[in-house]
Amino acid sequence: GHCLIIIKLDDGSCYGAFSSHVPSQPQRTYKGNSRDFLFAMRTDPHTNEYVSFSQYRATGMNTNFTLPETSHLTFGSGPAMRIVADLHTARSSKCETFGCPPLWDGEASVLDVEVYACLLYTSDAADEEDSVDLGGRRIIDNKDKEVKDDCLDTMRLKCTLKWSEMTSSH
Repeated sequence: GHCLIIIKLDDGSCYGAFSSHVPSQPQRTYKGNSRDFLFAMRTDPHTNEYVSFSQYRATGMNTNFTLPETSHLTFGSGPAMRIVADLHTARSSKCETFGCPPLWDGEASVLDVEVYACLLYTSDAADEEDSVDLGGRRIIDNKDKEVKDDCLDTMRLKCTLKWSEMTSSH
């Protein structure tokens, strides 16, 4: 399955990653492929309006795309984006995997995290001009530690506040 993760920092800017691997359990090696990418939507600090959008695609320098570990979720070498498991802090550094500068300076406070996952896709069905696409969306609001569900069909994306505990089922 595929996954889109978006974080909103305390300055109002949003950053995210598209991963060809749903980070559902801790891993010891990086997952994903060259279709993975990162993006940044920066805001004007005075008006809080979005003023720029940047996208960073895989450079081919390495295959360090997505690494879900018990203590954090990492995207790219450097790392380009690392979300700490408590979902309150994130870090960014220069990254050769995605050819990007640090997305933000130093450690940042995370206000919100959104996870969109496509958990089932069959290429055979797509070849037959019919596809199966059951997806789920999870919004985690750090201010109240409230978890809101908005899942499609009968698919349930079970997600807790720690990456190491994230699983999926029907």
